[in-house]
Amino acid sequence: MSRILVIDDEETIRNAYQQVLSTEDPESGNLDFMANELFGEKEHEAQDEHHFELILASNGMDGVEQARKAAMEGHPFAIAFVDMRMPGIDGLETAQRLLAVDPHLEIVFVTAHTDRTRKEISRAIGKHRFFYLKKPFDPDELIQMAETLILRWKLVREQEKIEADKQMFIRNMSHELRHPLQVILGVCDTLINFDMEDARRRQFLRDIETEARRLQQLAENLQQLRTMNSPTFMTAKSTLDIVQLSDHVIRILSRKAEEKGLTLSRKGPDSGVVEGSEDSLTQVLINLIMNAIHYTESGGITVIFEEQHGLMKIAVKDTGIGISPTEQKAVFDKFYRVAESSKKVRGHGLGLSIVKEILTAHGTTIELQSEPGKGSTFSFMLPMASIRH
Repeated sequence: MSRILVIDDEETIRNAYQQVLSTEDPESGNLDFMANELFGEKEHEAQDEHHFELILASNGMDGVEQARKAAMEGHPFAIAFVDMRMPGIDGLETAQRLLAVDPHLEIVFVTAHTDRTRKEISRAIGKHRFFYLKKPFDPDELIQMAETLILRWKLVREQEKIEADKQMFIRNMSHELRHPLQVILGVCDTLINFDMEDARRRQFLRDIETEARRLQQLAENLQQLRTMNSPTFMTAKSTLDIVQLSDHVIRILSRKAEEKGLTLSRKGPDSGVVEGSEDSLTQVLINLIMNAIHYTESGGITVIFEEQHGLMKIAVKDTGIGISPTEQKAVFDKFYRVAESSKKVRGHGLGLSIVKEILTAHGTTIELQSEPGKGSTFSFMLPMASIRH
């Protein structure tokens, strides 16, 4: 729900806002008569179809504290309706302090008097855009303003996120390209300018091949992510045995696990027919198991299957380093890598984001349970095909 902060020293006025904007009935019962002070004599009804969460503050300092708390919790207000005339700090000073706490807040000054001109307000709060309403006004006008400003607030936040994602993508791509290219160019320079034994020359050529394959894998991952944004992605599905599919993936990756002294096994039923894209679900299992191998130094990885009320739960459990609670959401972001091991494990940070996109296209989600030092479990659900038909 979109959050709105109302700051007014009169209880009847605050209740009137609640009557018009909130989807919850206030404790004081029918407040139509109270709303007249704010909206005049026009009859009005609570607008249940609107989804606003209202927080009411009786003075400027309380309102600023509410805004500070909301920003710290990551659930900020979109709009603040601020009464201009209040004891203590007035509406203008309140707005200045609100914007210091949250510069993205949409400010609406509300008053029955012409206390300050728009020019004075502009000088006080800078270039920040604001609105100025006089009491009494139409409830529909209030609702329309709330909806419009919330939409603008959301669009600006979305644009900021797009820009931040773009900048992060550029930084990460620069980093991911720089290292292999430096290795390739350095080795080429050595091969061109120095004589060496054939065995050493072959080793240098293998280094070039390794880094070139890393660049090839990065290009393939990026192409896969681009394909996932296509409207035709995941339109072709078929029935498949996800358990047998996992056995195939385990056979492919068993050598990688053995090279690190890890076990790689499966638990659960020997069959489980689901509906989905075989190629995409194969990619999911490969990415999850390879991710587990990379971040596990001892012990092993287990792929677990469990039938639950017509669904098949698939879990990849490892005994690796684990992931801190603060990083568990971020690991599914493109290019994100766990801070503790980012320098030890080579990778592009795209594997889990690809998993998330594929499972979203299958109508399901990826879940993570993890504790630092005690391993991680990535799991998801798929409907059993036999139950659906």
